[in-house]
Amino acid sequence: MSHRERCATRVIISPWHDKTASHNSEDAPTRRRQEVKHGKFHAEPSSSRQPLFWKSSGAILMPSSSVVQDQAMAPDTVLKQDALLCKRVVDTHGEQPTQYNAREERNQKEEWRQLQVELSLSTLSIYATPALTWPSRELEDLVIFDHTPHLRLYLASPLDYTFCLRYRFRTEEYVTLTFRARSMTLSQEWYVALYRVLPDHCKPVCSPWCEVHIPLMDLSVRIPLVDADTGELRYDITVRHVKDAVLALLEKDQAWATNIQSRLGKENLGMCWTRGSRTEWVYWTHSLSDETAPTDLVISPQHIEQTHRLELRRIEHTPNTIEFSDETLVEPPPVEGFLYRVTTFTGKPIPPGSLARRRFYFASFDQYLFIIHTTHTLKPPKDQCYQEGLQSDTFAAVSPFTTPDATETEIKRRLRLMTDASRVIDLTEVSHVSRSFNDEEEEDHSAFDVDNADSLTATILHRPLSSPEQRQRNPRLEIVMQNGIVLKLKSDSSGACDAWVRHLSRLIVYWRAHKEASLNINAQHDFSDMFDEEFRLSLTDEEKGSDFNRKPVVDTRIWSICAFDQCREVVKTGVMYFQPRSRGTFSQKIFVLTADGWLMYYNIYERAPISCQPIVGAIHDRKDAVNISSCYVYSSASPRRPTRIFPDGIAAADVNDDSLFCLWKPLTRRVFSPRRQRLCVYKNSSKFFQQDGETWQFLAKNRHEKEEWVWAINVVIEQLLRGK
Repeated sequence: MSHRERCATRVIISPWHDKTASHNSEDAPTRRRQEVKHGKFHAEPSSSRQPLFWKSSGAILMPSSSVVQDQAMAPDTVLKQDALLCKRVVDTHGEQPTQYNAREERNQKEEWRQLQVELSLSTLSIYATPALTWPSRELEDLVIFDHTPHLRLYLASPLDYTFCLRYRFRTEEYVTLTFRARSMTLSQEWYVALYRVLPDHCKPVCSPWCEVHIPLMDLSVRIPLVDADTGELRYDITVRHVKDAVLALLEKDQAWATNIQSRLGKENLGMCWTRGSRTEWVYWTHSLSDETAPTDLVISPQHIEQTHRLELRRIEHTPNTIEFSDETLVEPPPVEGFLYRVTTFTGKPIPPGSLARRRFYFASFDQYLFIIHTTHTLKPPKDQCYQEGLQSDTFAAVSPFTTPDATETEIKRRLRLMTDASRVIDLTEVSHVSRSFNDEEEEDHSAFDVDNADSLTATILHRPLSSPEQRQRNPRLEIVMQNGIVLKLKSDSSGACDAWVRHLSRLIVYWRAHKEASLNINAQHDFSDMFDEEFRLSLTDEEKGSDFNRKPVVDTRIWSICAFDQCREVVKTGVMYFQPRSRGTFSQKIFVLTADGWLMYYNIYERAPISCQPIVGAIHDRKDAVNISSCYVYSSASPRRPTRIFPDGIAAADVNDDSLFCLWKPLTRRVFSPRRQRLCVYKNSSKFFQQDGETWQFLAKNRHEKEEWVWAINVVIEQLLRGK
């Protein structure tokens, strides 16, 4: 058998045991290898700690039971209770929801609200907590599973795991209840909990087999999910059990073991759910609401709805190198320190004696140079710097997230730099950075600063005069933008100025190359060679399908594990259209998502106060920031959609609805306390939550960009809820 035929073999672990075999035990290894190669491998699930137990007739799958078996409970016993984001829609279009008139939709559709949902064995209760009657609650909706006609459970979005319950309310009216939990794992747990209590005719059929695919070996392994004795589904089988069973099965054969060691390795393997070109790593193992309950169950919305495929892949991080044919670029470490302005941020010279702020703290994060408006000493500790300036706090190159012994204080300090910044410079918009040698007489502003002086009078009257030698050795650097604006900055020493020029130049070269490489990767995954495909279709007279020129190939460089491990301070950046609070018009902003849960957005252009015309500038002022720790993110359609025109000129064939997603942020809950005789502000939680909120709509460049944003925001929210 050739290597290709061996790799294409499907290994099957079945839930029954072949008791008719009568082979000797000493021939078991040889017979086992033959059965594996011919796809006749049988096993049976059990409850032992070992994933596989070998017998003379084959192997038995025995995952350890981590879920307590269901006991006899009353029908009104509450199984699950939490605050969920809910929406109720009434329509008259039969079993399947379809698009209808927007005017009718406004009359019959409610807005998203955060309500309290309780699940029992026989009912699903939805309660509202108005501010006037809180903490009392009012029943909003009640779904009785056995007496509700045409009840059906389905997954609305395989991206954010929004699920729906649909039932017939009247003769020609149908009600659709849409739910979204605070995190991805909670939404998946709610879906599975509903699936287990609903009658069989109200839910999709779950496959009793789970097929695990290993892409690098072109191999598929089928794992049973039913009990061999009762034939019932086993909801206690986790992804860890499946991974251990697959590895134990393949390692028994010497050829497969060698193949795994050479192609995958044993130490750096992980399980993931794959859909098209998107990968969702199975990272968390315990539930957010109950630490003793597992959350990485195989019977999940991905498996029940058959929207994803379970795969065994090598865990990869976002690469920090860019390879060319004759050169390899390595990501430079970030740089930060104090600098003094010689010109304004629009390139105009600052006149002598001006009271304008000159001293700023500059810090680089990925492709952006953040400008912090502060007078505090923000220099990093010496153990986190690999190179320091020649004088005081003028320059320091640090790399805390890539340093294994980085302290939590240093990581928080770096994250705070981004939240305190008022402006940013996009390094991909910079043409070059160079030293500036100007012998013109200019006052030395490094000794005194308006922000550090005791009074303005002392700053103006007691400013020292500089000598001719100091003026000739004036350490200045120029940042030349691609639009022609030149920013002039000054450091305290010539050595620090040279270091700034050297490190900024490396950052500019790397991130401009990184931007081009990212565009090429996304283009390769979106479209294949259009000319060859068009020529082939013209010869064969085939029609173009819906997936014309698309390549659903997963690239783990984009869908890496870094968002889960928090390897970087910046999780995601990009340009999107933005509509705040569902009112006004869409406008383009630059968005930066940080690891500590802040979504900051900056203006692309600065507009004139009277004419509102764009002003050419070198920086981007920060507009606002949103704390996403208490937000919900979901995919949505909007009746008002702008035409997508982005600065890089990239156009996508996706419709606008495929590129839209929303953030729902709860309003601040204020309740009057009779005991304290004042208004109390409560933090949003499962007990004290606000049912009303604001909706923020976003329009990405294309469908893939939207999926990356939604997944990144969901991962950060999950990390924040878990206290990491």
